[in-house]
Amino acid sequence: MNLDARIPSGPLERKWSQHKFELKLVNPANKRKYTILMVGSGLAGAGGAASLAELGYEVKCFCYQDSPRRAHSIAAQGGINASKNYHNDGDSVFRLFYDTVKGGDFRSREANVYRLSEVSGNIIDQCAALGVPFAREYGGLLDNRSFGGAQVSRTFYARGQTGQQLLLGAYQALERQIGLGKVQMFSRHEMQELIVVDGRTTMSWRPIWATPSASPRAATATSSTARPTRRGATPPPSGARTRRAPGSPTPASPRSTPPASR
Repeated sequence: MNLDARIPSGPLERKWSQHKFELKLVNPANKRKYTILMVGSGLAGAGGAASLAELGYEVKCFCYQDSPRRAHSIAAQGGINASKNYHNDGDSVFRLFYDTVKGGDFRSREANVYRLSEVSGNIIDQCAALGVPFAREYGGLLDNRSFGGAQVSRTFYARGQTGQQLLLGAYQALERQIGLGKVQMFSRHEMQELIVVDGRTTMSWRPIWATPSASPRAATATSSTARPTRRGATPPPSGARTRRAPGSPTPASPRSTPPASR
């Protein structure tokens, strides 16, 4: 097995910037000719799908939950780091890069961590533009704090609900693109395999409720409703059993129903 991270060559601080400059651009009129498959709808998936659709691409987004809001990104409640140096305490892109690599026990891919540090400030600006209610100072500027052992104040937060507010911001941007018809959402679906034919990439997928060996949690979640809640989702197969609420009456069979009196 050959593990290739496809990291560009060149100096660490210019790897991704130079690679981005050398990439071929896509004409805005041609972007609608491309279809992008996005697997996952958490912070990265929902934000990426919404951003790519905003650029003009056709996007198909897949998630195994019943809604993109069920993504596990909601668990990141402490905050999100960015090297904006609002407190003028010596923070920089390189310091954020160094702290992240050191905090990861020097096991991270340094080029990718450096790129993350470069775009961290833009990520905060994008989230604020999406409507994420970050904590603010008395004058209205974004507030940040020292968190997780960092020696500088670089953590932007929304009380104790940062992950939830970030996910809702990405979710509402995704829903806007779904309403415009630029993103087709496939909830309760799972990716089976990636297929490459003649250099073209596609994949096979299937609804979770059609999987006989699905986990009990997935089976319980999918059998509790009788119809999909997202546009583009596949309805349950005919003859599938649905779970009734406790105490609800048992529906009568059509054959056992007595004929109405005239």
